Amino acid sequence: FHTKLEESSHVFLMDYHPGVYALADQNTRMILKNVLYDVLYIDNPDEMNEQLEIHLRRVGAWNG
Repeated sequence: FHTKLEESSHVFLMDYHPGVYALADQNTRMILKNVLYDVLYIDNPDEMNEQLEIHLRRVGAWNG
């Protein structure tokens, strides 16, 4: 568990969305400002359903 957080290069915060939280068990990537990130962990702090913390590792530039 802690290893994933230590490998994170960025954390993306967003309002809670059940569809995004459901992706926690899948291999997922995000593209933010043309930069590709692997999603390492999606956290719903204290299970409050207020926000999500998405821990990311930068992979590289997106050229798609």
